[in-house]
Amino acid sequence: MVKRPAEKENITFRLDNDVLARISQEAEQKGVSMNSVAQNVFSDYFGWSAYAPRAGMIPLHKTVLGMMVDRLSEKDMIEIADLFAKVKVKNMILVLRNDYNVEVFLDVFEAWLKASSLPFTKHTNHETEVYTITHELGSKWSTYLSHMLQTTFGEMGFKEVIIEKTDDIVMFKIPLSQVVENLSLSKTSRASSKQLLDR
Repeated sequence: MVKRPAEKENITFRLDNDVLARISQEAEQKGVSMNSVAQNVFSDYFGWSAYAPRAGMIPLHKTVLGMMVDRLSEKDMIEIADLFAKVKVKNMILVLRNDYNVEVFLDVFEAWLKASSLPFTKHTNHETEVYTITHELGSKWSTYLSHMLQTTFGEMGFKEVIIEKTDDIVMFKIPLSQVVENLSLSKTSRASSKQLLDR
């Protein structure tokens, strides 16, 4: 899904010298401008950090998560994934974005991956959006993540999402035609709801 560039305007902030020094150091290390670093900080904050606690999300060390996952069975992971996808995902997305459709879900999913420092790639291939997540948490986490995604997409009406997994990687392909259809249905639903409220 190609997003249109957002409109921009200039604004001035007063920041502590040590904060400016950290921004400058980060920009130099990554070979980008200080403005790019500041933009990423604001985007990450409003895209995830500011609202994640309200949605029930907490930071957890990767080692601790891995140890907890290792103590659960494959069946346990599937049951947890199923419960989370059917009961919690929609509420979480609504808290974080005040909207719910596949585009919003994928946006929140990406924000979570970034906040969790889980490497991922996405690209469009033959009218299909492809995500590849490298988590290095073992086969049981792959089972959880793949089943959670499959169930979430199923709840949204997506029947042709392809999900593959290895011990440390989960990959899924979602047809762009279904994304467009989902967004269209979402807009129609919102318009109908607005008409009912206006009566």
